Amino acid sequence: MTPAAEKYTGFIERLTLTKDTKSGRAEPFRLLPYNRELIEKVFGTLNEDGTRQFRTVFFSVARKNAKTQVAAGIVLAMLCLSADEEIYSAAKSADQSEFVYKAAAAMVRASPALSALITCVDYRKELVHRNGNTFRSISAEGASKFGGNPSAVILDELAHWGMAEAALYDALTSGSIARRQPLTIIITTAGSGGAESLGGRQYAYACKVRDGIITDPTYLPLIFEVPQDADWRDETQWVKANPSLGTIVRIESLREACEKAKAMPSEEVKFRRYNLNQWLSSEKAWIPGPRWDACAGEVDIEDLQRRRVPCYGGLDLGSVADLSALVLAWPIGDQVLVYPDFFIPNELVDIYSKRDGVDYSRWVRDGLVEVTPGNVTDWRFVAGYIDKLASNFNIRKIGFDPANAGTLVAAEINETHEDLCISQRQGFLDLNSAIKETERLILSKNLIHSGHAVLKWNIACSTVATDHNGNLKIVKPDVRASSSRIDGALAMVMAVGLARSIRPKRKSILTQEGWEAAGRTGTPGILHL
Repeated sequence: MTPAAEKYTGFIERLTLTKDTKSGRAEPFRLLPYNRELIEKVFGTLNEDGTRQFRTVFFSVARKNAKTQVAAGIVLAMLCLSADEEIYSAAKSADQSEFVYKAAAAMVRASPALSALITCVDYRKELVHRNGNTFRSISAEGASKFGGNPSAVILDELAHWGMAEAALYDALTSGSIARRQPLTIIITTAGSGGAESLGGRQYAYACKVRDGIITDPTYLPLIFEVPQDADWRDETQWVKANPSLGTIVRIESLREACEKAKAMPSEEVKFRRYNLNQWLSSEKAWIPGPRWDACAGEVDIEDLQRRRVPCYGGLDLGSVADLSALVLAWPIGDQVLVYPDFFIPNELVDIYSKRDGVDYSRWVRDGLVEVTPGNVTDWRFVAGYIDKLASNFNIRKIGFDPANAGTLVAAEINETHEDLCISQRQGFLDLNSAIKETERLILSKNLIHSGHAVLKWNIACSTVATDHNGNLKIVKPDVRASSSRIDGALAMVMAVGLARSIRPKRKSILTQEGWEAAGRTGTPGILHL
């Protein structure tokens, strides 16, 4: 180890960790081998003139491997051991941006010696050293006029930065051009990659440097990941992405997450990305075909109508001239029965058959798709169709996406059926619980569908995206792929979500007919509706 590296590692190991320690109490900061490698290479690899060789560091490791604590240790070491330091950490959101500051401030407050040298300014998320060095945490949300002169920048969880954060990224990475030895440290867990992602571009570049495809002596890639072609269920592979396995990361926690991933398609994506640090270039299919087919069964619409069994709806209206979907869901005991209706402009049936690669004409002939007059979706036709359904079926609520003409259709329906339609957006937070409940029903074979060909096609087109909090959203495999349609899947999830959450709280004593309609056998009793 070079003297320069030893100076920094020695300083960091004199710090005190107050959070996320193995014992749950304050402990000395002990660098694990992968942490030590980072510190030694960054601060111990020098040019002939004594400046640092590495100007950019890409440090990627699975979640819960103490990335934040290491970043805070680096910040404090630079504040105390170097001169003329203006250091920033940046993150996509204000909440995320606080993590490095809070970790560093806690270490300062745990040390009387550091507390005498460094002032913690909480409201600005800033550390000010008596020697004039400063550190500040900022977020993309509040840094539109960034004008600093950074000597070092820590980019936290760059995988979640999109093009909306590009201006801050450019300001931070180009603002240190006049510095003698600028340093940018990217600390992140895997993301979805792709050209639209700042993190994805850096990951691709880091891999090329690591693999010798690109020669860049100023760029240091340190990537801890399970290879994409490895069996993600193999426990012996997990340490490759979790170098603190057994010391910080518990094998039991990974096993629990892996079991969920085996059972739920969306959990596999989350497990591989966050726990195995795999940069997945595309999302996995939401519901594999065999699982969907296994839920096919009888959905007797006429019987459900005759018995007035309560049901709930989801309405996803396409753009001005596109496929739209309405799905009704009947909660009966542990099961939910679903049945869809689809709509498409009459004059576009042949055109869209060629565009989407499916036979809309046959579906129209078979009664699987309703046509609306003209070459744009006639929203009054859709509203009238739903109005008839509401008169014939015992529909309690219909969720609709307020995008496109959803609000107009809902308003027209609500004139006749007061408060029947309620707004239900389709973002990560809005449908996350409904998507997971739908998955659970499908995996337990308690969601029953009729094998409707159009709905099956929409399910096959659907993938799931995951935000940094693990919330789910149904998306197309590629937003630019015009041949993919997911309207039916979105409408079904909205209907299932309502069916599982909006229920009368009273108990109903059913007749024999009603008891059997609810899927029960024997004599009538009390049923929670």
